Amino acid sequence: MTLELLHSAELEIRLASFTQRDGWQVFPTADGISKTYVAPVASLSSVDFLFARPEQHSGESGLEMKIRRQPARRLQTLTKQNIGSPLVVIVDGIVISAPIIRSEIGADVFLTGFENREQAESVAKLINEKAKSRRKRAAR
Repeated sequence: MTLELLHSAELEIRLASFTQRDGWQVFPTADGISKTYVAPVASLSSVDFLFARPEQHSGESGLEMKIRRQPARRLQTLTKQNIGSPLVVIVDGIVISAPIIRSEIGADVFLTGFENREQAESVAKLINEKAKSRRKRAAR
């Protein structure tokens, strides 16, 4: 699935599960087949990122990202407590990536699970546009 992301697109990162949990919602996935149960509250949103760039590590398309200090602390606690669980990337209400938490994550992140490099580039563009917009507002 190639994403056409607009300035108004919303991005969230949430804890998820492949099995049902009380209070968690089923979100549609990009493939239209998989069921992913998603935590009711977002762990991060597009405003929490400083920048993102698409990268390839060991043949996997992903995003190298830098997260603002306070949100990075929240993410560090969340990932430390949930190693082995999926952490989903949601764009406009659709799960586009569901990588498994392999280790504790802080301010510097490499996030995998994208369908291809183009999808990772689209998400990076969205994050960078939101970060640029936030910096412009802060400068006023």
